[in-house]
Amino acid sequence: MARGFVLWFTGLSGSGKSTLTSMVAAELRRRGVHVETLDGDEVRKQLSRGLGFSRQDRDENIRRIGFVAKLVGRSGACAIAAAISPYREVRNEVRHSIENFVEVYTECPISVLAERDPKGLYKKALAGEIKNFTGVDDPYEAPESPEVRLHTDRETPAESLEKILDRLEHLGLIPAWGKWRQGASSAADANALVAPHGQELVDRTLSGDAARAALDEARSLPVLDLDVGAHADVASLANGAYSPLRGFMTSKDYLRVVDEMRLESGLPWALPITLSIPEARASELRGRGRAALRAEGRIIATLQVEDVFRADPARASELELRASSEPDVESRRDAGLFCGGEIQVIDGAPPSMLASSATPRDVRDRMAQAGWSRAAAFETDAPPLGAEEYVARACLDFFDGVLVTPTMLASDRIPLDVRVRCFETLLAKYFPPRRSLLAPRVGQRRGGARRRAIHGAIVAKNYGASHYVVHQQADASPLDDPARWLDGYSPRELGVELWPIGPVVLSDVVGGTTTRRAAPDVDGAAVLRTHAAIESFRAGNAPDVQARPEVLAILSEYFVRAR
Repeated sequence: MARGFVLWFTGLSGSGKSTLTSMVAAELRRRGVHVETLDGDEVRKQLSRGLGFSRQDRDENIRRIGFVAKLVGRSGACAIAAAISPYREVRNEVRHSIENFVEVYTECPISVLAERDPKGLYKKALAGEIKNFTGVDDPYEAPESPEVRLHTDRETPAESLEKILDRLEHLGLIPAWGKWRQGASSAADANALVAPHGQELVDRTLSGDAARAALDEARSLPVLDLDVGAHADVASLANGAYSPLRGFMTSKDYLRVVDEMRLESGLPWALPITLSIPEARASELRGRGRAALRAEGRIIATLQVEDVFRADPARASELELRASSEPDVESRRDAGLFCGGEIQVIDGAPPSMLASSATPRDVRDRMAQAGWSRAAAFETDAPPLGAEEYVARACLDFFDGVLVTPTMLASDRIPLDVRVRCFETLLAKYFPPRRSLLAPRVGQRRGGARRRAIHGAIVAKNYGASHYVVHQQADASPLDDPARWLDGYSPRELGVELWPIGPVVLSDVVGGTTTRRAAPDVDGAAVLRTHAAIESFRAGNAPDVQARPEVLAILSEYFVRAR
């Protein structure tokens, strides 16, 4: 039986406990360790509901966490506890009750915590506006001899992670990296798909009696009408594409994502998934606790209102969180007032939204049946006009298969069903059977290149892909270097790799399509510009593209009807 152990994080609020908990859990799972995390905030909601913040109640909360952690460790697994646990005496009490107890102290000066605190709580506490704040006017007793002492004010998360892993290896609680790598080469491991983000796919869809009961309740609730972008988010939350999210973000997740590209749990996440609400509805929602979500005239979900908060639109804009060309998405970002909480989808989504979509669970099943383990996801909002086919085909030289994901945008240039028909025709005739899958997905373009790519990679991971294609454009800024986009995350933390390719060009010397890096006439090669070809179609002209005749016929038919 494996040696179980407890990894106990202690430190002041904001010192990095949640971030490191997520990073360590992800790495240990990759090494074959079963991990259960006990987050302080979540324990307060479940195991310690009703306890206050007196010294007695705080100690009782820690004892409860310690008891559960001991059971997990005794079973041979790893329990990771992340709680401030400010008092030394009760921490030592827990330590003495657990056989393999590893204390990790995330040390960070108050001055640094105050500067990095997005809500400004430390500054308010230091000014006397908040009372009984741990570390300011309520004591925090630092560990005297922790197994791991981290200085999170001057260490990167990746450096702190390595210190923790080194200590666990030294104690013999986890296999060393080299030994683990050898043991992970079994046939079973080789044939496994990458795990979803957060380890499991979320499903927020109700059916049968539960759906009917929820719909009856929804008729008496305040109703929020969704724009196209929010409707798309509901669909992705419902089917698990946005795992581990279970609904629209609260202020805690929103602020961490804006500032650090992480959820409050510490898990990597690049873009806020927020629900904008009118100013006039804020007080009503705060008082009711639940709301109904309506799209295209139909109630499709209920929302458990956990938080109503205001965001600074200028701050979001500076961090490239907003879209640049879609007015309805811009208005959502600029509204500034958001409502967060878990959703339950009652009736899926109307046919116009999900007519051609595929769920992550369906795609994973098809990948498994085809025997894939290394899969590249190629997401595109364009039809296959030369460059797109080249990118998709290039994936087949390096991976078991390619997952082509046409996305429906908030302001679609060409309807999703038309682009799906183009790819269906292309893959059926020109790609090897069982090595390509089509998974249309509702979505919206938002964020700068880096955040958008990381978000796309996480969604692709939830669909089962191990790699995410970054199709580089000819006019990309030198700052948009995919090799640097994962800075700030530890190696392998994201759980999916970025695979840059392009720009795709038509080379006279090569006599065909290639990438700019591979073209000897790099300065003279013509970049294949899909959007220019679409504009030619729209104007009634024959575009100069290297595309299959079947694809051109589908697009020509569409544009003739559209005129």
